[in-house]
Amino acid sequence: MSDEHRQARKRAQYLARTTELDPDKCLVLAYSEMGYTTHGISNIKHVDVTQPTVKQWLDDIADTFGILAVMPKVPEDRGDISPVSNP
Repeated sequence: MSDEHRQARKRAQYLARTTELDPDKCLVLAYSEMGYTTHGISNIKHVDVTQPTVKQWLDDIADTFGILAVMPKVPEDRGDISPVSNP
């Protein structure tokens, strides 16, 4: 497993501990934060979800945590995420 994949797994584990997201969605979010597209994420062997599923999960996460949660970030900017309140 590459360093990049280890970093994604580590980030996903952190997200699973600090949010109510399930581990599979956390892994998809971690790759999204790293700049992977929905197509790229769906092609990662150990992710094992289709592109439409990746897109739906990221849309759901964006609805809950805000669009910035699913945007690519440099490692230093990958911190906690919190649900956004709807007016």
